[in-house]
Amino acid sequence: MEKVLDHEGSLAVIHEMIQKTRRNITEGSFYYLVWGWLTLAAASTQYILLTVANSEWHAIVWPVMGVVGGIASAIYGRKSSARKGHTTFVDKSMGYVWIAFGAMMALALIIGGTQSWRVGYSIIIALYGMGTFVSGGLLRFKPLIYGGVASWGISAFALLAEEWTQEFPNMIVLLVVSIIVSYLIPGYALKSAEKKNNAA
Repeated sequence: MEKVLDHEGSLAVIHEMIQKTRRNITEGSFYYLVWGWLTLAAASTQYILLTVANSEWHAIVWPVMGVVGGIASAIYGRKSSARKGHTTFVDKSMGYVWIAFGAMMALALIIGGTQSWRVGYSIIIALYGMGTFVSGGLLRFKPLIYGGVASWGISAFALLAEEWTQEFPNMIVLLVVSIIVSYLIPGYALKSAEKKNNAA
């Protein structure tokens, strides 16, 4: 026989769900800020290596960034899981979103390396938009949703303004703008939400 919750029990369940959602929102700021700043640093370094130093090794920044970000995320994720002691539906959903993001990112890099870096980077920018848009929907956090939509607009511009984006450094500039609007601005908004939740 199913247990029927009384009024106080129902309120307790609702309160716990709100607290879990708050934790999901605030703990997400770490990932957006770490990956946002790492990507911004990598893209800026690539731009300088390409335009100022004329280095053929300008792309080396990306695997370095990936290793550093992967290690930082793994350490933080392990500590976060141990601290929470449970996995919510949102946690699982977010995991699948970012696994799909990683798989599509690999395909975008293959497209860039074999066909066109302009098209490859346009897809990568669109993927930034997809990841933050879906995450924003799951967390019900509008800055992530808006950042995702903005990245889609940047991706569309990259594909339509073909004459300007044929110059590869210009694609790096668009990538930087995309990271700022889809990762860093929402990341700091999440950080602000964390401070408010902790003060509440």
